[in-house]
Amino acid sequence: MIIGKKRQEIIFYIKRCVKEKKFNAKVEPDDPVLSKKDRLKLVEKFWANHNSPFSSAIITCNHYNQFDCLSLKRLAMKYHKRLYFVIEDTNLKLPNWIGFLMRNIDSIPVTASFRYLGRELPKHLNKIFSKKNHWVVVYPEQELWLNYRKPRPLQKGPYYYAAKMNVPIISCFVEIKDTNKQEKLHPEFNKTRRILHVLPTIYPDPKLSLAQNIEKMRKVDYLQKKAAYEKYYGKKLDYTFTDWDIAGYKKK
Repeated sequence: MIIGKKRQEIIFYIKRCVKEKKFNAKVEPDDPVLSKKDRLKLVEKFWANHNSPFSSAIITCNHYNQFDCLSLKRLAMKYHKRLYFVIEDTNLKLPNWIGFLMRNIDSIPVTASFRYLGRELPKHLNKIFSKKNHWVVVYPEQELWLNYRKPRPLQKGPYYYAAKMNVPIISCFVEIKDTNKQEKLHPEFNKTRRILHVLPTIYPDPKLSLAQNIEKMRKVDYLQKKAAYEKYYGKKLDYTFTDWDIAGYKKK
């Protein structure tokens, strides 16, 4: 989470990751550090305390802010849907009210365990997908990159579960616009406003294999997000880093 952190340090990590083409790497240096064993225990403890049954769709969106889920929440409320969020396991360990929210809102933690991802997580998702008024948000870019405008290469996770469980992908892209109002706590930044664009829904093809569906859905989703970026920002997508890539940023 990006609260009370030095934004210049985060921008430095984003710039380095872009140069090294590590678009799904972590750039928030103060996140909790846990072993794989401790991560798995943390997630298992979470589900032990959330035994009640919980969507008929997975939402994918660019991940640029710790509160970017709010625009998706408003979308879900508009259509009378209950919204769940896939979160990284270490978020369960965050302090203060942020960690409290992560542990008590409609969260679905993931951890780097093949057993968990292949056996346990599908069980929890099946409970959710058995309902007709539930959606699940998965950020296929994986890591949060502060105010980063460009759509990044997508991990295959959400498309695997969408294809395996025969649910569609609601493809979204958030456009981030600068304002002329300076942030009080971060004078090197101007405030921004966000516009949520809901792109065409992507459905699994029953004629394709699981692997073919995963790859096709992921490719279509990326191309839709790329097209949205180029349309709304009026420029071609490339991955050469510029300060403009960080919305609201005013380099000293």
